[in-house]
Amino acid sequence: MNIEKNYVMEKLPMHPDHYSKAEVGKTLIVAGSETMLGSAVFSSGGAMRAGAGMVYISTDSGLHFAVQNWVPEAIYTTWDDVEKFLESYNAVAFGPGLGQGEDTIKKLAFLCDNFKNTLIIDADGLNVIAANEELQSKLKQRTKRGDATILTPHFREAQRLKGVDVSDRLKESRRFGHDVSRRGLAKQLHEKFGATIVMKGAGTIVYDGGDYFVNTTGNVGMATAGSGDVLTGIIASFAAQGISAIDAAICGVYVHGLAGDRAAEELGSCGVLARDIMNKTALALKSLGR
Repeated sequence: MNIEKNYVMEKLPMHPDHYSKAEVGKTLIVAGSETMLGSAVFSSGGAMRAGAGMVYISTDSGLHFAVQNWVPEAIYTTWDDVEKFLESYNAVAFGPGLGQGEDTIKKLAFLCDNFKNTLIIDADGLNVIAANEELQSKLKQRTKRGDATILTPHFREAQRLKGVDVSDRLKESRRFGHDVSRRGLAKQLHEKFGATIVMKGAGTIVYDGGDYFVNTTGNVGMATAGSGDVLTGIIASFAAQGISAIDAAICGVYVHGLAGDRAAEELGSCGVLARDIMNKTALALKSLGR
């Protein structure tokens, strides 16, 4: 089914007047590295613009001043403090720009084992899962415990998670058509990991074992570096504000696409940057009554 405006308006989190910032969702963003500083900025900025009351950033210790220069409203935290206060976060987004080293693997293993609320895994988080059977097992155990996980792959990341090489990907796409292949992949990944799957691309597909939810917002200008990081932050923000994983994913892709449409209306699709999508997120929510 298509994701439509009225559906999203019903599912978006509400902010009652009496709420404090601590009650509007504590979101942890684990993102960024020396060569991918923007990933931490865009994912944390997306979370802030999507209404999270408090956003914490765990990134390389040498980067936090630069990240906070871009998103001063966010709070820097060390990994030691993440481990100590893990239960205080309502949602965690993990992976954008982290790299695929041992540190990334160890941190994701810790979150899979210990974090009980919604965990959103993107980018390098997906890449290390695809290459590590132990992480795959831990992800499946999360599902068995009833802990919610959202995976946000694009087509090639999804193929790697499934364990299919590029030549098989091309054969499958040519035989069945790209959208059919994406739906099949979403179903297979959900069956493999038990997670909510966000299959990114034109007409992003969200799948959680029932209907296929197909996004109706967005434009070609959103195929730009950092756009997916903003989406990860938006989804994490909505999950932290108290809605279910599937609703956070559905609302996240719709609002993200709507923000991209607002940016394209102003700038033209060729010139849209991730920072534009991030900053238009608040206007997208305003147009939906938030």
